Amino acid sequence: MIWKSLGRWVICLRLAIANVRLEGFPFDIQGVPARITPSDMQSEERQSPDHKPPERAEPPLLRWLHIGAWVLVALFFLIRFIDLDADFIHEKEYSRDGVLYTDEGWYANNAIHYFQSGEWHYDGDLNFAVNLPTLQVMHAVSFAIFGVNIDAARLTILFSFTVLLMLMYVFVRKWTDKWTALLAVAIVSWNFFFLLFSRFAIAEIPMAMFACVGFLLGYFSKGKLGWLFAVLAGIAWAISFYTKTSALFALPILSAIVFFGNWSPEIKWAAFAKVGAMVAGAAAVIGLHTMFLAIPYRDDFLAFQTINVGMRAQASPGVVIEFFFQMIDKMRLIDPILYRVIKWLPLALVLLVKDYRRNPLVWFCVAWLGIYTVMFSFYVNLKPRYWAPLFVPIAMLIAVTYRQVFVLFNAYWPERKRAFEQGSSIWKKLSHPRVLGWVNAVVLVLFSAALAGSLVRNVGDTADYFDEKDDSFEQMAKDVRERMGDDEYLLGHFTTKLALYVDVLPINDRYATGPLDDRLKRYRPHWLITEDTINRPDSKEEKENNYPGSREDRLVTLKQFYEPIEEVAVYDVFSNYKDYRIHLYKLTPRPELGWDGESPPLP
Repeated sequence: MIWKSLGRWVICLRLAIANVRLEGFPFDIQGVPARITPSDMQSEERQSPDHKPPERAEPPLLRWLHIGAWVLVALFFLIRFIDLDADFIHEKEYSRDGVLYTDEGWYANNAIHYFQSGEWHYDGDLNFAVNLPTLQVMHAVSFAIFGVNIDAARLTILFSFTVLLMLMYVFVRKWTDKWTALLAVAIVSWNFFFLLFSRFAIAEIPMAMFACVGFLLGYFSKGKLGWLFAVLAGIAWAISFYTKTSALFALPILSAIVFFGNWSPEIKWAAFAKVGAMVAGAAAVIGLHTMFLAIPYRDDFLAFQTINVGMRAQASPGVVIEFFFQMIDKMRLIDPILYRVIKWLPLALVLLVKDYRRNPLVWFCVAWLGIYTVMFSFYVNLKPRYWAPLFVPIAMLIAVTYRQVFVLFNAYWPERKRAFEQGSSIWKKLSHPRVLGWVNAVVLVLFSAALAGSLVRNVGDTADYFDEKDDSFEQMAKDVRERMGDDEYLLGHFTTKLALYVDVLPINDRYATGPLDDRLKRYRPHWLITEDTINRPDSKEEKENNYPGSREDRLVTLKQFYEPIEEVAVYDVFSNYKDYRIHLYKLTPRPELGWDGESPPLP
């Protein structure tokens, strides 16, 4: 009985996945006239999914409109390459608390090490490649082509963004039409929030790109080469996971895609077997990582777990619920106008419109948004860049929702002039085509206005950013390099990012696998760069979360090896996010150490 019931549900889902494709404009359902009536929609539902009506020739005006829309998308895309080495935006709301961004260097540190010294791993230092090797490899390829610089690091992300746009178009095109797919791509292209983080060398965009590659491979697991595609889907997910651990959200979605895509009442084991093949592919990558990285470099592996998860993850239900609602509220930063639309309209359409809730793409987007948001509710950190992957399902859901509103408008607007039936109930009157025609017309106008407002607002924000962009970080890096003279090692929390602008060998002074004194003895740095003065105490947050390498401990350790510690420069970077600035110190080794003022040779 259970198998029969489950079988019926899976058959319905597979019919939905194989649902008719939309062709032409404006958002015409295949086989349904441009203007349809409710009765037409009911007859369409009875058609076979394999029914293919004759294709209609598209008017020349629409073809030129389609080409023009793609030209605009291309222009929005190319804007990202303007002054790629410029500072991140000055407004503190995009960095949560206004702190200096350092992660660009962290996600490239081992690739930087390799091209600077020939060694990919620095003993005792922070080695991100042990836990997250994917982006390090991608950066290494880019550095091999363009050299070690910030442009090369950010080009890696722009490449991932390009692939992500293509995958978005494929997903939306599969279950809707080319105009809806174009709208989804356009929304992402013009969005200012996504522009900022698609030209910023962080891991969120590549992670989303590899996750979407896995989703596409999982969809093809039902074909003749299904077993191969299932294994490749698992491998793609594992690569995504080793780009950014937040790719965990994609595993249940990928499993559902493979399972329901291969379910058959006749061969029930096939769906489970394909999911097993997918898991085997992921397990193979995880096994190789464990064998060659996690076990041989255990200290690095555990240090990253402490920094990335241990200090932040929460299990308290009250804290989790609080952060869940905070995330929902703060995500309006992605697009304040369209965010208001997406909060209520899809829910209304799911409850009221059968075609909308039968569209697999709707549930794919809802699952992505829901799982990702719940997962990050356990990770007590509200940095806006963590939400960048969410704009992919948001844009697709907005486009699909707009298409559904347009279809309903076409269905009911021609019927708006019909009279009400005499003696009918209030519900029948409210659901009458005349009422629905006007309701859908109002919704369509408001939705269109929201899209137009979003475009104008985001274009304005983009223009302001490029008009006011700065290169304060690059100027600071060049000045630091000039002051250092022949010295190579630079000690500091964000020195790996400085190494993307100038030729220095970065050593982290706080987050690392070993104590600071071991690193000082090994590398003998003569320069330190730090946020605020060296005497600034740890913040309340850092003390509560047990951040490794406290500032107080660092100062005590430094005084054991260096005297004097002399401040030589102060920098106002990124228009001074907070009330502190960046300070550069000259470290003079104590004479009894016998370091004679020289750093050791490269490792």
